[in-house]
Amino acid sequence: MSGFRFSSKPNKANQIQWRAWDGRAFLDAKLSDKPILLSLSAAWCQWCHMMDETTYSDDEIIRQINRDFVTIRVDSDQRPDINQRYSMGGLPTTVFLTPDGDIMTGATYVDPDGMKPLLSHVAGYYSSGKLDIQLVAAQTRARQKEWAEGFVGGQKLPDVAFDDILSTAAIRFDSVYGGFGVEPKSPPWDILDLLLHGYQISGNIRYLLMVSKTLDQLMSRPIFDPVDGGFFCYSMTREWNSPNFGKTLGVNAAGLRTYSRMFQATNEQSYREAAQGVAMFLDDVLWYEPGGVFYGSRDANPEYYRLHKPERESAPKPRVDRTIYTDWNALAASVYLESSTALRQPHYKDKAIKVLRFLWDRCWDENLGMCHYFAVDGPKWHGLLSDQVYMAKALLDAYQFLGEFEYFERAKKVVDLIMRDYSAPAGGFYDICGADDAAGTLKFRDRIIGQNSLAAGILNRLYQYSLDDRYKEAAMSALQIFSGSYRSEADAAAPYALAIYQCTVEPLHIVIVGNPASADTKALLASSLELQGSNKIVQVLDPEGQADLIEDLGYAPEPAPAAYVCYNMTCSVPITDPDTIGPVVKSMTAGDVRISPAPLNTIRRVFP
Repeated sequence: MSGFRFSSKPNKANQIQWRAWDGRAFLDAKLSDKPILLSLSAAWCQWCHMMDETTYSDDEIIRQINRDFVTIRVDSDQRPDINQRYSMGGLPTTVFLTPDGDIMTGATYVDPDGMKPLLSHVAGYYSSGKLDIQLVAAQTRARQKEWAEGFVGGQKLPDVAFDDILSTAAIRFDSVYGGFGVEPKSPPWDILDLLLHGYQISGNIRYLLMVSKTLDQLMSRPIFDPVDGGFFCYSMTREWNSPNFGKTLGVNAAGLRTYSRMFQATNEQSYREAAQGVAMFLDDVLWYEPGGVFYGSRDANPEYYRLHKPERESAPKPRVDRTIYTDWNALAASVYLESSTALRQPHYKDKAIKVLRFLWDRCWDENLGMCHYFAVDGPKWHGLLSDQVYMAKALLDAYQFLGEFEYFERAKKVVDLIMRDYSAPAGGFYDICGADDAAGTLKFRDRIIGQNSLAAGILNRLYQYSLDDRYKEAAMSALQIFSGSYRSEADAAAPYALAIYQCTVEPLHIVIVGNPASADTKALLASSLELQGSNKIVQVLDPEGQADLIEDLGYAPEPAPAAYVCYNMTCSVPITDPDTIGPVVKSMTAGDVRISPAPLNTIRRVFP
C-alpha cells in the first residue's frame, strides 16, 4: 500500500488491493482473466476524497472489487500521461479496462448505490462479451496508431486560425458571470491571456471587457479564497460559487500571470491586489524555503474553507502535497519573472531564480531530460514533454529578464533533447518518450495541441535569438499538424492561436549589446521589459562572451551598452538612454504595441 494517498478523513479505501501502474499488474490481470478497475485521483481533489470515504469504504463494494477485479490506483498529478489517455472528463475517474489496457466503460464520481450494479455489469460483460470488446479495442487502437504515426491536417498554417479562435471564445462568453461555456467552469486563464493579447494588437475593446468581466467575477466569488488567498481549481456552477476546494500550484501560477498582465494593461489597482492575493497563497502555503521551490497543491477541505477568518486561524490547516512538480514549478518561475516587472516586485525575480536552480540541479538529467516530479527519495518519472517545454520556456524567460546567457545555453540543451527524443516523424512532438513495453495505451504516443503550441513558441524564440533555421522549421511543423483540427479543441486552442501569431508575425525585438552585470545595461533591460505585448522579445548580448553571435546577428560590439529596437524588418540606431526606448518603439510600431494603460473605467461606461 506504500505510496497511495487517500482522504485524510476516516475511510477504508486502503482495504482495496490497489496496485501501482506497471506491467506486473496487467500481467496478473491476464493470468487471472479479470478486468481492471483503474482509479484516477489527486491529492487535492475533493470528490476523490469523498469517493474514498463512501464508495471505496463500503464493505460490500470492497469485497466485490477485490474478488472480481485487478485494481490500479494512479495519482493524476504524478502521471498526467495516464490521465491524458484514460480520464473520463474529470477527477475522480473510474474506468474499467481489459487486461490489455483498453477502455470498456467508465465514469467520474460513482456513489455506492451506483457502483454496486456497475461492478456486476462490467464483470458480466467482460465474461460474456469478449468478442465485442476485442473488436471495439482493435478499432480504437487503429485510430490511435493512425494519429500517432500519420500527418493529420493541412500542409500550411491556417491564416484564419487566430481570428477563428478569438471569435469562438467571444461566442462562448458568459456575459453575466464571466468565463466561457457552461458549468462546471474552471478559471479560463489561457483564453483570457489570448483575449488580452487580441486587445493589445487590435484595440478591440470588447476583448478587454471580456477579460475584465471574468476577472472581476472570479475575485469576488467563492472560487477565490479571501482569507488564505488563491483560487480553487474549478466551480460546479456557472456563478463560480460552488468550488471544488482543492488548490494547485499550476492553477494559481497561471492566475497570477493573468492578473499581473491585466494590471499592467489597465493600471487598475484591483487587479494588482488580486495578483498579490494569489501570490500570498503561493508564498505562504506552497513555498518550501529550504529548497527554494514550490510544493504541488493544498488539500480540499470544505469545512476549513467555510470558516470565517478568526475561526480559520486556530483550525487545523488542510494537508499540503509536498511533491515538487517540474512543469508547475517551471510555470511558476516564468510567472514570477514576468510579475516582478508587471507588479514592480523585485523579490519575485529572486524566487524564480531559486526555483530554476533547484529544477536544474535536482531534476535535470543530461540523457533523460527533466523528471516530472521530485519526492523525498529523489527525481521521478522522466519522459514527459510537458516538463521539457515548460522548463525550456522558463529558461528562455530567465534569459530575457536577467540577460544572463547561461540560461539561453540551458534552454538550448532542453530544446535539443526535445527534438531528439520527442519528434514525431510526421511532424510535431509526442507527449511521451516511446516505450515498446509500455502498459495499456501508453504504447501509443499522442500529439497534444497545448504542448505542441508551447513548443512552437519556444522554438520560434530560439530562432529569433539565434537565426538557426532548424528551430523555425520545427516550430512550423508543430503547428501544421493541427491546422485541420484546431476548431474542435475548444479551450485548448487558445495557446495554439497565440503560437500561430507568434510564429507568423514578426516580433518586436529589442537587442541590448552590453555587459549584463553593468548598471547601464540593466537600466536598458528594465526599460525594455516594461513595454507590454506578448509578441515582444528582449535579448542581452555580452561583447565579451557572445562576440560571434553579435556579428552573426548583424550588430556592432560598440557602442556598449546600447539597445537596438527592431520591428518590421527595420532596426533603430543604437540607443543609450533608457527613457528613449519607449518613444522609439511607439514611433516604429505606429501604435501596434500599446504602451499606455487602457482607461478601463471610461471604457466600461461607454461599453456597459
